[in-house]
Amino acid sequence: MSTGRSETSCSPSPAWSGGSSRAPEETPGDRDDGSRSRLNQDHAPLHVYGVIDLARAPGLYEHVARLAPQGSRCLYEGRLDPRVVRVCPHVVELAEHDPLSDLWRHEGWGRSWGLLMQSRASLQAVRRRLRHFTQAKLPGGQGPVLFRFWDPRVFRVYFPLVEPEQLGEWFRDIDAYIVEDEAGAGLTRFSLDGGRLVTQAGPRPGPRHGEAPS
Repeated sequence: MSTGRSETSCSPSPAWSGGSSRAPEETPGDRDDGSRSRLNQDHAPLHVYGVIDLARAPGLYEHVARLAPQGSRCLYEGRLDPRVVRVCPHVVELAEHDPLSDLWRHEGWGRSWGLLMQSRASLQAVRRRLRHFTQAKLPGGQGPVLFRFWDPRVFRVYFPLVEPEQLGEWFRDIDAYIVEDEAGAGLTRFSLDGGRLVTQAGPRPGPRHGEAPS
């Protein structure tokens, strides 16, 4: 299977290196054909988002509830039982100095909390793009079934095998995906360059500037 993949090494700790201001909320007029915003993304700041699985650790729901609605949204659509909402995946914007970013860096890294993305689009646009991938068919054609792509253990195996003609769908409104490595000691960053999947390895996200390592 040809994946159009190349490998390089990346600069240290790129995960929380996005812009410091929150991405603007999207309005209906920002949408283009229901998939891309009309924001001038070439000049927009790079933001860091995450899909975080609230079932992975106690207390995560309180963080996403604090960020809602502008900075967090449930990945799933529709009316959900409140008990389900507290344990299902949410899309969150991760400002560098936010307590949830600190918690993920220091306690969540290596524990399969979720998946990071870098994007110049709004949270709404990123969530809308990711919702395309929540279901998949099994190799035998059965399904659709829930596809837990946000689980690092799933994403690390799956993403390098995505067919080249399907990669573009993953990178609409999203510049890069970042996932912890198997040992939790580093990260892998996936981006698209001229239709080729670029895989870059780097160290795990470190403490904030001026902060002592934990």
